[in-house]
Amino acid sequence: MFKNIYKIALRNLLRKNSHGLTNILGLSIGIASTLVIIMYCINELSHDSMHPNADNTYVLGYAIEAPNFSGAFPGGPAGIDNYLKETFPSVTNNVGFELTGMPTTIKYKPMDKIVMTEEIIWAEPNFNEMYYMEVIKGSREEIMPQINSIVLTETAAKTLFGDREPINEVVSLSHMFATDSTEISLLVTAVIKDFPANSYLRPDYIVNHQARRQFVDNPEDFDRWDPNLNLFTQSFFVCENPDDIPLIKEDIQSKVDEAIAANGFPVEVEIVIQNIQDVHFDDAIDWSQSVKSADKRYIYIFIAIAIMILAVACINYINMTTARSVRRAKEIGLRKTFGSGKLYLMTQFMMESFMTVLIAGVLALLLVIVFLPYFNDLTQKDFVMSDLFSVQILTTFAAIILFTTLIAGLYPALYMTGFQPAAVLKGNFSQKSNSGMFRKILTTLQFCISIVLIVSSLVIIKQLNLMQSSKLNEAGEQVVSIRYGGFNGPVTIPKYQVYKNELSQNPAIEYVTLANHLPRLDYFGPIRMDYKMPDLGEDVLQWKRLNGDYDFPKTFDMELIAGRYFEDGNTSDSSTYILNETAVKKLKMSPDEVIGKTLLQTRNLNFGGDSDFANAIVGTVIGVVKDFPYESGYNEIEPLVVTPRPRNDDLIIHVRLTEGDFSSKLTFLEETWRKLYPEYGFDYWFIDDEFHRMYVQENQIADMTKNFTFLAILLTCFGVYGLSSFMAQQKIKEVGIRKVLGANTAQIAYIMVITFIRLILVASLIAIPLATYLVYQYWLQDFSLQIGISLDVILIPTFVVLTITFLTMGWETYKAATANPVESLKYE
Repeated sequence: MFKNIYKIALRNLLRKNSHGLTNILGLSIGIASTLVIIMYCINELSHDSMHPNADNTYVLGYAIEAPNFSGAFPGGPAGIDNYLKETFPSVTNNVGFELTGMPTTIKYKPMDKIVMTEEIIWAEPNFNEMYYMEVIKGSREEIMPQINSIVLTETAAKTLFGDREPINEVVSLSHMFATDSTEISLLVTAVIKDFPANSYLRPDYIVNHQARRQFVDNPEDFDRWDPNLNLFTQSFFVCENPDDIPLIKEDIQSKVDEAIAANGFPVEVEIVIQNIQDVHFDDAIDWSQSVKSADKRYIYIFIAIAIMILAVACINYINMTTARSVRRAKEIGLRKTFGSGKLYLMTQFMMESFMTVLIAGVLALLLVIVFLPYFNDLTQKDFVMSDLFSVQILTTFAAIILFTTLIAGLYPALYMTGFQPAAVLKGNFSQKSNSGMFRKILTTLQFCISIVLIVSSLVIIKQLNLMQSSKLNEAGEQVVSIRYGGFNGPVTIPKYQVYKNELSQNPAIEYVTLANHLPRLDYFGPIRMDYKMPDLGEDVLQWKRLNGDYDFPKTFDMELIAGRYFEDGNTSDSSTYILNETAVKKLKMSPDEVIGKTLLQTRNLNFGGDSDFANAIVGTVIGVVKDFPYESGYNEIEPLVVTPRPRNDDLIIHVRLTEGDFSSKLTFLEETWRKLYPEYGFDYWFIDDEFHRMYVQENQIADMTKNFTFLAILLTCFGVYGLSSFMAQQKIKEVGIRKVLGANTAQIAYIMVITFIRLILVASLIAIPLATYLVYQYWLQDFSLQIGISLDVILIPTFVVLTITFLTMGWETYKAATANPVESLKYE
């Protein structure tokens, strides 16, 4: 029996025309989209699961609350992991490491190669016992056998050595804090593969932590834990008994609380312990300096998109199959007359659905393989073809095939096996009215899905544009940032002035300023200071501060609303300030009223405790600028003070270029740099790149949503095309009669499109409020800086779907409206 069913199903499949091919192509796109989304979600959810004993590996962090400061940070006092191993028998292994921040300078002198990087950690020699590393050159058992060992990734080795063999080569390294500005020599002892995209630490350079001992006052502090010490590192530890984790946390917490009480610190500290597989989605701590913690809601968003796209593909199949069922009515009538039961016929149609979906699935796999490099670029992942054949993906693929077969095939099978043989064999077959209504409901659902995705894309794009449209990024493609802070030796503020003077002589350079690293990324550390305005009382004003030289406001074209900018050559301006609008509003004054007021600033960043104004810097407010976002769009714009005194430990040169021919201008910047600073690498980026870096996840969400919205619309087009061509065939006699009775082309076209117009309008009334509510309720609410509900978000989706629908069914409508009625009525 099944052999016969298979043969008939295969013949029907091979006999299908362009509509059958449209079905297969639509299903293949839907399955391919679902498959890559599931691949992405599985990859995200498997973050850091590749490490040895990942299920029992934990990381330590802490959250701190102070009177005017709060935050959560990875790490803890150095040696705390050794203490845990000595105290708790269930702790069987541990390793410490440091992310030192600031740029590290690495040189390979034989090739005169200088690299500046933040992608570096200082780790204990057993780091590879705790963290996944695939060694491709050097010893796999002992990757850092010497105190002065350094391990490189493939990318780092290529950058430093090109095609040379890196093993046993010597490089020089210096860092402002880690080596106390001293250059040390390191031996390359291993090269490893680049870390997978789903690991939270992805350093390019790993240095033996013991090389830092010589630069620490008390080297033994690396190994022992004293809650009163101020030496902090990060660490992993393996705890074989998860039930001991609460006990470990309680033990550390009690000792930290005792130390805080003994020293009288006005702070509260809470110890945080996380399994290494959970750090990727930790919304409290960014455990890695270079990889921002992810939001699990995005996984749910993508799964919802996958379901919607697959639903659109299944709806296409259902609509086309039931709409064209008239062609198989007599076949079904004959089969029933000759004794075929309903179960047999249902099996027949489900087999046809299964074969259609299976062919579409194979085509989907080919599509995924072809577009995998593009998908990797889109998601910053490193999927390879072999990932498609993992157990998880193959299981998912099989589940998608079976699910799609069931969803797409069940209703058509039930519908077509319900035909009455006596009626269809007499030629009295007509489609059930409820089937036409069901198809309209399904088509409306398709339009709803497309409109929901379009609305979501529009809102996400508009929100990102708003966050990235800061005054700092207004000319982001023209402002080049050059790393300056964190160096030592000849890199000083006076020498910067020499560099600035040389650049300023070039007419292609508009402005040069020395200022903070902008925009402020989350892990840059606090910029809050304490201020007073003696004219207004003794209240301490906890405001934020940006430092730059006199040209800082001009370089970023800050919008002045009162007063003036800092003036070159005016030495008295060194003790002046510019405020933003929010600061003035907090003072409950007008911008003009605040000009000339005295402002006192403490000399150190405030991390808690009482502020010392005895030696405060006394200055005068000379200007007020319009508010601009200088941090993430998740943060509110707070009161801000701009001061013309650069900070020694947070220095970036920002150069505003004229438009066009950036290549020659960058060459000029680098040549001038190398002339003045031959010992230091030229590390630069554009401001708009830094804004993109701030919103990596959000940009990925926007790009993926846009692409999958396009695919959903494409699938809807397939369905509209199939249904419009079928409707044209069904109405061919009606159109012929209407034309004979005098109907013109426009009237005929109206008859063809009015059904779809009604469905789209109904879909818009349902989808736009729903999409707007969902995206505002579950995404936009996290941002302090938000877009409002605008008319374009309401009108554009409907207009887009209407336009695409008209274009899709245009040819079929044109053929029906211009056909010769004689051809359709000559047999009547």
